[in-house]
Amino acid sequence: MPFRSLRAFRALGARAIRPIRSVLLLGSVFTVGPVCAASDTIPRATLDFTADRWELSRATVTEHLGRASLAGAAVLRDTLFQDGVIEVDLAVTGAPGYPGILFRMQSDDDHERVYLRPHRAGRYPDAIHYAPSFRGVTGWQLYFGEGYTAGVPLPPGEWIRLRLEFAGSQARLFVGNAPKPALTMDHLVRDPSAGKIGLLCAADGSSYFSNFRCYRDSSLAFSPPRPVDIPPGMIRDWEVSPAFKLGRIDRHKPYTEQTIGAISWTPIEAEPNGRIDFCRWVARPQGEQSTPDLLFARTTIRSETDEARPLLFGYSDAVSLFLNGRLLFAGRSAYRQRDPSFLGIMGLFDEVSLPLRKGENELAACVAESFGGWGLICQDGSATLQAARLHTVAESSRGFQSPESAAWDPVRRVFYVSNFDPGDESVAEGGPFLARVDPDGRVRDPRWIGGMANPTGLAVRGDSLYVVERTGVAVVDLTSGRVARRVPIPAGRFLNDIAVDGAGTAYVTDSGAATIHRVTGGTSEAWLIDPQLAQVNGICASGDSLLVGCTADARVRSIQIATRALRTVATFPSGTMDGLVVDGRGGILLSQVEGRIYRVRAGGDPEKILDVTTRAVGCADFGYAPESGTLVVPTFQDNRVFTYRLDDVRP
Repeated sequence: MPFRSLRAFRALGARAIRPIRSVLLLGSVFTVGPVCAASDTIPRATLDFTADRWELSRATVTEHLGRASLAGAAVLRDTLFQDGVIEVDLAVTGAPGYPGILFRMQSDDDHERVYLRPHRAGRYPDAIHYAPSFRGVTGWQLYFGEGYTAGVPLPPGEWIRLRLEFAGSQARLFVGNAPKPALTMDHLVRDPSAGKIGLLCAADGSSYFSNFRCYRDSSLAFSPPRPVDIPPGMIRDWEVSPAFKLGRIDRHKPYTEQTIGAISWTPIEAEPNGRIDFCRWVARPQGEQSTPDLLFARTTIRSETDEARPLLFGYSDAVSLFLNGRLLFAGRSAYRQRDPSFLGIMGLFDEVSLPLRKGENELAACVAESFGGWGLICQDGSATLQAARLHTVAESSRGFQSPESAAWDPVRRVFYVSNFDPGDESVAEGGPFLARVDPDGRVRDPRWIGGMANPTGLAVRGDSLYVVERTGVAVVDLTSGRVARRVPIPAGRFLNDIAVDGAGTAYVTDSGAATIHRVTGGTSEAWLIDPQLAQVNGICASGDSLLVGCTADARVRSIQIATRALRTVATFPSGTMDGLVVDGRGGILLSQVEGRIYRVRAGGDPEKILDVTTRAVGCADFGYAPESGTLVVPTFQDNRVFTYRLDDVRP
């Protein structure tokens, strides 16, 4: 549980629960004015924790592990930073303490913050957390996952170097001597502006700071930020009320039946991903923040007919949903409320059916906040995205068994589909199998070849179909429809997809080992091992190179076969990278298992042409016929195959 805010520390005092008890607070609220002359003369030498350089209200400077160290809260005096570097050593015991760095501080209540959870280090992927603070609330429950949290080991009883670099809307935190950042923040939430720098930890002996320095560095360079996926159907236009104390409100009644007088509504717009951090617009009442606060939010949903429409939503910390004044849902999701380890992270985890009437409907939410972030997110659960030039040809029945991959055979004009699981008839039908699908989406042979060992990736070359199995590659003779031979890959950990180059050499991705294996004739070898290939999956041949998709950083890379040199071709929003093909027009098509397909034209950025994530059908390793623009897309968990046609295939 991270600290709420500097101001909240003063308000909580001795009443705070154990992880924030005895935290030492700043003595005064400050405001940021123009950058002063002192801000241009920051020495690169270590700054001691002395009162002439730091605001040390109730903080402790003591010796720890042989050094003069700070425990508590401190803000650097007379220094404003917008971009630069902060370095400090941290020592932890492993107990909860939430030590961290505050930067671009506009006040006690408004700043950027990166902190650590020593008690979760090495165990959970959120030992580092970036979260902004608005109006005194650090919304860590609203900002979670990629770009906000990461795992890292924090060995107790020793000094660990932290280095925070920030410029523009990006930042990165290095921990220890690691050459790569432990957390990369591609999209800082607050607008860039000059502000003060602070250090913050509990003063209970759980963590200490030492060896601090900060300076500007005009040479800081960041890679282009990773694109952010914008799901379809996010509800963005809202109106919000002022804040009220929860004790004044009956959460089971709509706002029109509350005894609070007329409400002054403020129009707001959610972030593109649908997230609302209410504290951007609404302040919690001061003086009684130990008790929950509440506000109302409302929006209009239009329907062309009477219908039941799914609404996906998330909230922090409690919500009641009303449609046209009728209560549909009431729930609580606060920190530790559901079980002792419950964090209360906000996400699209709940669903309710909206009984819409034709015309305009009012959706209203009563949202309460206690600690950790005041937020709401809502999505039309029926919304999908499909580019105008991508046409649905067919949707199969659920006769497949975890269809994982598809490949096009231009000679026999058929798609092959691998089925990863054996299904209910595994014994009678010979286990996992391959199927054949016509370009119009009709299933020609639902169980064409059985006896496969959990097949995944497929590739066609001439009269051979290469099939990735759990322990190697099976080669199917397409003239006889039988497995001609199998080539084992003993070193494989999670063999996944396959591509065959013009010389007939096969390359198999190993998602569990950042490795590409090469299969020539009847032998295999670990051809390329590189950390840039972490969670490598989709692969295809493109001239004298291979293209591969890596889930770890959502990048497609080119590998020159002759030299094995890697370079980044395109960066995608995060997701499980799966199908990857060249489109025959100088571009590529890529699928993400969650239910998205992207197209990248030559020299362009990824364009999402399909998003069916709300349908939970998935887009696994698809097959593509470039001459007609036909895609056959296995859905994996949904046990169906969808067929599409991409009309616009011009470069």
